Amino acid sequence: LVTHALLDGMTVYGTQLWLPFYKEAVGLASVFIIDPFYTLPLLLGLAAALVAKGNWGFKTLQLSLFVSSLYLVWSVAAQHWVEKTVQANLPESQAALLVTPAPFNTLLWRLVAVSDSHYYEGWYSLLADEPEAIEWRAVPRDPQLYLALKDHPSVEGLARFSDGFFQLERIENSVVMTDLRMGQEPAYVFRFEIGRLDASGALIGPVERAPVARPPLEDGLAWLWQRLWGETALDLIDWRAAKGT
Repeated sequence: LVTHALLDGMTVYGTQLWLPFYKEAVGLASVFIIDPFYTLPLLLGLAAALVAKGNWGFKTLQLSLFVSSLYLVWSVAAQHWVEKTVQANLPESQAALLVTPAPFNTLLWRLVAVSDSHYYEGWYSLLADEPEAIEWRAVPRDPQLYLALKDHPSVEGLARFSDGFFQLERIENSVVMTDLRMGQEPAYVFRFEIGRLDASGALIGPVERAPVARPPLEDGLAWLWQRLWGETALDLIDWRAAKGT
């Protein structure tokens, strides 16, 4: 149980390790929530232990735990190196930076930089990219809308939960808030309609999940493979547009 909580603490959402003394979540964001390079050694070690005779089963489990733990250490080191490397190439020098691994690996890293006026998404492959060649997709933010609504409980809560990596936008008469940490532009896991603006500018109505248009899984996996090896420098949006999908 303890190791599971510690592993959760290495994902982008983290877990509240220090309750009841400290309620904020601890999240290093050095591994994706599903990573076969961490899980497979443990599964192989368990399978071998079940069929091994004598002391080999215990030794196999020890080895698998060592390999998977070493992978976690690698993930932290790789994340730290990417973060230090990218800091000198931010689109805005004062932007807050989030570095998280792409799905299922720790060789391709997703970069999110947030300032008051914009947020930016970029990608960095340890196998193929140069820091100065990072291509950032810029998306405008609405700082005036946030200033007007920042004390609303739902806005304040999600802003705190997302560690400031959020988008708040007005779509027609609705206010939509997105956690930028999980997913990629424009398909994010947590996207909410906070409410609707009445004539006075106040938010009314319940909080609801906002619809998200997700690309087909096969497109996402194909792009991930090509981006990892440097076969494309495009992000998923431009890659799908070039492909005509």
